[in-house]
Amino acid sequence: MVVYHNYPLGVYEIILRIQNTNWYINLYTIQIKTTLFSCEVLVCMIAKNQAIPFKSLKQTSRRFSIINFVQDFVVLSRRQISQLAFVDSNYGLWICRVELKKLFDAGLIQRGRCMSTNDYVYWCGKQPKQIEHMLGISEVCLIVREKAVFKREYDFGIGVADVFITVENRPYFVEYQRSINHSDMSVKLKQYEQYALSRRWDTEEWPMPGRFARVVVVVDNLKDKERIEKIIKNSSIKIIACLMSDVKEVIV
Repeated sequence: MVVYHNYPLGVYEIILRIQNTNWYINLYTIQIKTTLFSCEVLVCMIAKNQAIPFKSLKQTSRRFSIINFVQDFVVLSRRQISQLAFVDSNYGLWICRVELKKLFDAGLIQRGRCMSTNDYVYWCGKQPKQIEHMLGISEVCLIVREKAVFKREYDFGIGVADVFITVENRPYFVEYQRSINHSDMSVKLKQYEQYALSRRWDTEEWPMPGRFARVVVVVDNLKDKERIEKIIKNSSIKIIACLMSDVKEVIV
């Protein structure tokens, strides 16, 4: 017998009940969401012939917000989720840890260890690549989220930006670099120059017609910032190197 548990905002669990027992197998968690969400199917992997007891998880607006944030930001650390979803709590980080464990146990989010910090990080669906890099991009988006609209992995035809941000119709291409490879960085910045000169952006739905976006390269330390500044010194477009701590002042 298949049982459908109907939750608010269109979250469904497909549960298979073992005949003549009180044991259930969670086959799928299906999230059918509003236009603010993507539609994604998360498969709960169960070992063959293994049955697990179904444990209901009360659906709350806070839990839906956490899932929404994780999907929008792609990858988030516990600290980042706490800043987004528990800003009004004096015990935000502790409560956040408890809630994330419940959501993970229910199969609604996935988690893994960040290699550089050994802390848990969270995502929905398939595990993304380059988690540390993705966390840095999430940090940029987190810093500007209150005043900006952002699109991650923005494909502009010639290349792909880590994130495209607009603040009151002012456009920014943002690249986050954990380490600097002169050759790779030169190729990436050359793509932006070619895109600017092509004027293709001026025929698209551009936030500020007639004016190309600023390119912002975000790094973690002064040494890398100086290296980027040497690479962009003779660029034909506006490129800014900045520290993560300066993002709020640069993207305005």
